[in-house]
Amino acid sequence: MYLSAAISPDQTPEGVLGPYLNAALNVNRGERESITPVFSLFYAHPLPSALPASPCHSKRIVPVRPPSARLPEFGDAAAEEAERVFWDTIEAVGLRRGATFSKEGEQGEREDTVSSFWPPLEPEDSSGAAVDEW
Repeated sequence: MYLSAAISPDQTPEGVLGPYLNAALNVNRGERESITPVFSLFYAHPLPSALPASPCHSKRIVPVRPPSARLPEFGDAAAEEAERVFWDTIEAVGLRRGATFSKEGEQGEREDTVSSFWPPLEPEDSSGAAVDEW
């Protein structure tokens, strides 16, 4: 179980999170059935301070924000930031985002349009048939 909370300098991680850990472990148990963890680790992780704004005047430079310092949020925050940087870069180099539509309503794509951050699910070979990846 991973618990996290902001603490003040006069508090300890165990003092703040210990009651929550005990409550979570002993939920729906009687007083005689209390559980004591075999191992627990409490630590204080200082959050990084905000980065100073860089005096960048170029539209071709896309600043990257650091992901969340909290362990359970790190992967999602990094993926979201990567996608944001990708779309900002697409705009910076003058490409368009999204698919275009013809007059008949069929979805098409112009050469200067990027339709997705993610690659297609099934790659196709030059003949148009699905390729077996294995």
